[in-house]
Amino acid sequence: MSFVRNGEMLIKIGAQGEHYGNCEEWDDVCFGKVRQIFVMHGSTLINSIQVAYDHDGVLVLLHRRGSDGDKFDCIMLEPWEVLTGISGHYSPKDDSSGMTVVRSLTVSTNRPATYGPFGREEGTEFSFEIPSDVTFGGFHGRSSGGCLCALGIYV
Repeated sequence: MSFVRNGEMLIKIGAQGEHYGNCEEWDDVCFGKVRQIFVMHGSTLINSIQVAYDHDGVLVLLHRRGSDGDKFDCIMLEPWEVLTGISGHYSPKDDSSGMTVVRSLTVSTNRPATYGPFGREEGTEFSFEIPSDVTFGGFHGRSSGGCLCALGIYV
């Protein structure tokens, strides 16, 4: 699936994590600059992600993907700050379901420091680098019950 935003085609970069099973697939395209990213997580996995973006001066809050977690972190981007990378880890959940979940999440911007890691850095590592001449377009992925199963991006 692809989207057209402000006359530009967005490219969907493959989700990392669970590709099958009982996970709901979703797409969240941002029609403006990302201002906030909300991450709910526990000590071992990412429960949910939610994004707010600026659309012509109005803050638009997208749906929360996943559910509640023990901890809540809000990444508040400065007006000049842009996303340069999203990385994390995924592995099978620690129960009999065998479902793969996103274990950790780290957000990089054009500032020296990173946000995160949130969750636990365990399992298979994934990384999406966003070049300076490319604009972040949103997230897509899969979620099920209490966790984020897979995460990808639009550029």
